Amino acid sequence: MNTRITLDYFPNVSNYYHIYKLNHSKVAEVPHYHDFFQVCYLSKGAIKHRGEKEEVNLIKGDSFIIPPNFSHSLVPDSDDPEFYSLSFKDRIFYPRFSNSRAYKFLTALQLDTMEKDHLDIRLKVTLDEHMQMTIESLLDCLVREFPLSLPRDLATAGSLISAILLVLARAYFSEPTAQQQLQTINIYYKAIMACKDYIDQNYMKDLGLSQIARQFGVSRSVLCMLFPKIVGKPLKQYISERRIKQAVKLSDAQDLSLQEIAEIVGYEDYSTFFRNFHKIIGISPIQYRNNRIDKRQSSAMDQHNNDPSIP
Repeated sequence: MNTRITLDYFPNVSNYYHIYKLNHSKVAEVPHYHDFFQVCYLSKGAIKHRGEKEEVNLIKGDSFIIPPNFSHSLVPDSDDPEFYSLSFKDRIFYPRFSNSRAYKFLTALQLDTMEKDHLDIRLKVTLDEHMQMTIESLLDCLVREFPLSLPRDLATAGSLISAILLVLARAYFSEPTAQQQLQTINIYYKAIMACKDYIDQNYMKDLGLSQIARQFGVSRSVLCMLFPKIVGKPLKQYISERRIKQAVKLSDAQDLSLQEIAEIVGYEDYSTFFRNFHKIIGISPIQYRNNRIDKRQSSAMDQHNNDPSIP
């Protein structure tokens, strides 16, 4: 059963809106719907955005806008994702807003709208690099203004949210067609696959996003957007899994400590290695190593018991 969330859920709502930057929300991870509009922008990592009939992967730079009464959920899909969550009611805007392009965009998104230009709700809105910079700056301004609790006639929140809506509207109407997306993917396919091969051979090195993007002649945003489409998983996740895969192989080497293994596969911080190992393999590194030791001892014991030539 879906949970209904009202704007009163937030304890410090001001002027019909609320905004914060967070890593996860237990409430958001289960299916729910609101009595307000919600804008989310992913500034780090990856999350899964689920609707009633579909699920999409959001990576850094992706966004969405959800109208009231639309059921969805947000589930982390990487270590420590970070996203802005803006919740608001259209009452935040002054009367003149009703004639603006931003208001028409909001109206067209509503589930019960009678507008002829009704828009389908998208679980993912892809923003180009310029749009990402613009919307993140606007959201940062809102985050800074929100705790000030300014009188409505002195607040800029309405204008900032209106500007955010215009950026999202532009992204909606400039969304590339499936054919255009395919052409873009084909153009960058060789670069992304070369990037994947490079990671396979150099997983033990410091693999920064900017450094990889420069090396293969693509922008950070293109790398983050196309790597999951071509390889099947976000870049950071792929690097982690490649490192842990090698760590599993090295775990049988009894002359290596787990700290040494962590360093060999590219982790300077053992706690990060421990966390990623447990997340990917399902148990801790020490548990995995102990299990392997127990299996070898058990196998040796069985061989001893079944070999009549051994006294």
